[in-house]
Amino acid sequence: MIYNKILFLALILLSLDFSFSQCLGDTNQDEQFDVADVIIILDYIIEEEAINQDFLIMADLNFDQNIDIFDIIKVVTLIINESECYTGITETDLSGNIIGNIDENDWCQFEFNNNATQTGFALNPPYPNPANLGNWGPFGSSYQICYQYSTPYDSTWNNLSTININIVSSTNESIYTYNDNYANGQIGICAYIADSLVINSIYRMVMTSDNFECHGDIQFNH
Repeated sequence: MIYNKILFLALILLSLDFSFSQCLGDTNQDEQFDVADVIIILDYIIEEEAINQDFLIMADLNFDQNIDIFDIIKVVTLIINESECYTGITETDLSGNIIGNIDENDWCQFEFNNNATQTGFALNPPYPNPANLGNWGPFGSSYQICYQYSTPYDSTWNNLSTININIVSSTNESIYTYNDNYANGQIGICAYIADSLVINSIYRMVMTSDNFECHGDIQFNH
């Protein structure tokens, strides 16, 4: 029994390192939360034998290293709330260049040129993506991400926009919030996300302004 538990914990560590999609609660890795995820957890609790053991890290939603009824309750809550499972990213380098996988459903890209061209509302992929953990001096152990957004530009500064940008988990828990009540044209920002805030692998950045909404996913390498 002790050997099985040790093996299980080892597999958890491996899945953290190599699994691309890490939506806690998505135990069968089908990129959605449903009754099938609950059944897998029940099978493990009743039989004490894991199904798809490599992915059982997704079942320990309260991080107590036990798979039990409390984890089932959390998965059921995800289902009831119609929570989304975030998967796939648009990969960028340290300068913002797209270097690999592109998620066609994400981002509202524009050419960042200091308002030389009217771009309207838009949001570029952050960089780098995936983001790596580092020690950023006064910001401590954190992830640095830089991003660019745009709003309609008015040279007279009489017509300004209000925008909100949030980075949220699949359970809608925010790890970063930025508000600009005087947005006008193109803006570039770098942000630092504390290591202690990042629990999942993939989060979603969402930009909104009145009827405008644009989003894209960010991967954090633990």
